[in-house]
Amino acid sequence: MIHYFNRQEIEKHYPGAYMIPPMLAWKLPKNKQNMREKVFNDGVYFAEHKIDGSCYTFEHTLDGKIYMFSRTVSAKNNLLVEKSDRVPHLVEFFQEVLPRGTVIALELYIEGGKSKDVTSITGCLPAKAIQRQEERGFLKAYVHDILIHENHSIMHKPAMDRLELVDGIVNKQFAPHIVVATPVVKNIDHFLATIWEEGSEGIILKKILGAYYPSKRPAWEWIKFKIEDTYDVIAISFNPPTKEYTGKEIDTWSYWEGETPVTKPYANGWIGSINMGVYKDSEIVPIGSVASGITDALLEKIKQNPNGFIGVPMEVKAMESTTDGKLREPKFIKFREDINAKDCSWSKIFT
Repeated sequence: MIHYFNRQEIEKHYPGAYMIPPMLAWKLPKNKQNMREKVFNDGVYFAEHKIDGSCYTFEHTLDGKIYMFSRTVSAKNNLLVEKSDRVPHLVEFFQEVLPRGTVIALELYIEGGKSKDVTSITGCLPAKAIQRQEERGFLKAYVHDILIHENHSIMHKPAMDRLELVDGIVNKQFAPHIVVATPVVKNIDHFLATIWEEGSEGIILKKILGAYYPSKRPAWEWIKFKIEDTYDVIAISFNPPTKEYTGKEIDTWSYWEGETPVTKPYANGWIGSINMGVYKDSEIVPIGSVASGITDALLEKIKQNPNGFIGVPMEVKAMESTTDGKLREPKFIKFREDINAKDCSWSKIFT
């Protein structure tokens, strides 16, 4: 069996673990967008709901240990970060249901939440993570693949067969925190439209006969379709950064204030996000804020001259524009000095 990380280090920290990095989904480039109808209808792919969560693998080792590995590599030991002690309710279920020597792939999610809501829990120390789940709701597992079964790699087997196998294993008993992906083979375009209407993130197409390629993003194997578009908006003000760090790398985090881990923007005196606005009639109206996509270099420039960026147009990417005048999951692309702020209008985005 192929080892993706140093075997001695794995045995030192996580005895018996397989530690398989996740396979990644590809996206149709702009010059291939005309292929969308073909891949939806040629019978080569099935579709799954793309959950807005965080990617993990769950392992039940040959000697009965349970591990839950994220896709993040720790700077401390160059191994995947292990988080099973944050989700004892899932550990209990999978310890009973999964055969020994089995590895499954899943997304952790919160009903009605986003990936950031998941990381705000898994990024905590175990006691805090459990407390937050008791307050907000327990993390759920969206199971979509099986990689190792009873100590035999099945990553070369067809994706549909793997999904049917894991469905048969996991759905042996009712579990309120477990969902297994449902494959959709026909009317994929309608399925995607329904997903978007529900406000979900999108879908992933997987080749019915496709293998699993750890740590790879092979073209045409897994294809993700998300709601995305670009919009021109105006930077109207800034928000202070979040102080407390709740990310995945708490054990190796470098920024602290006393015993409190703090975010990198807070430690560096940077802004936390940019408030966006557009012209509606003759006034600028706010339409939310953006933090994702802003580089450290740009944050430092804004720190040195914040007033120089107020009123400047910028291009952002978002999954969609909503009916209440907001951009869903915006991501900063660049400031645009090549257009006038008057060109950033409400009508171009929301009507």
